[in-house]
Amino acid sequence: MTDTNILVSICCDSFCLGIKTYSRENGRHGRFLLRRELIEELLSEKSPGEIYDSDMNSFAAVRLRDNSLLFQIYWLYEYSEQVLTGLRQSFTLSIPVVKDLLENSIVTRSYLCKPLARSAKVDHLGAARTVRSVLPDKRKKRALSKAMRDAFQWPGEHVVLHNDGGCNFFFTTQSTFAICGGLIMHEGTKNGYPAVYYSVHT
Repeated sequence: MTDTNILVSICCDSFCLGIKTYSRENGRHGRFLLRRELIEELLSEKSPGEIYDSDMNSFAAVRLRDNSLLFQIYWLYEYSEQVLTGLRQSFTLSIPVVKDLLENSIVTRSYLCKPLARSAKVDHLGAARTVRSVLPDKRKKRALSKAMRDAFQWPGEHVVLHNDGGCNFFFTTQSTFAICGGLIMHEGTKNGYPAVYYSVHT
């Protein structure tokens, strides 16, 4: 899993994995030195399931997920006393890839890690009236299709849509930290052309 496409470059030696990242949105980051012994422990028979490490202000969490490792690196930068800024990057590498890195030390490898689809389950039965009002208009139908694809990127969540005014939807979630809000249709212009799109409001 990744938040966006990330090019990950890793060099392994007898002590550390040196991790550098690049993405179009956030540029270059690194190098994060992750202790090799922690990764070896994570891959052992007595695996703790997750490990944590720090490098300067930044820190990382690595978790065992089926046949892969989920890396979450929090790049933090100190600009003045007691003021930090930064970002989190997540990516997944398969266990065979990580083992190959460990066995072939001093070799830098690069991997393009792409985001996985992480949509919530959406129940629209309670919004049948609103859906019927949207479907006859091709532009609104296309906008709703895109919203169903992109709007609820909440893994493991269950979203319930309800009828609301016009072509808008009210929604609730059924997680432990339940939220409610609206899936609201907007009409305007993009690049000088009429545009219809939905956005989530909570």
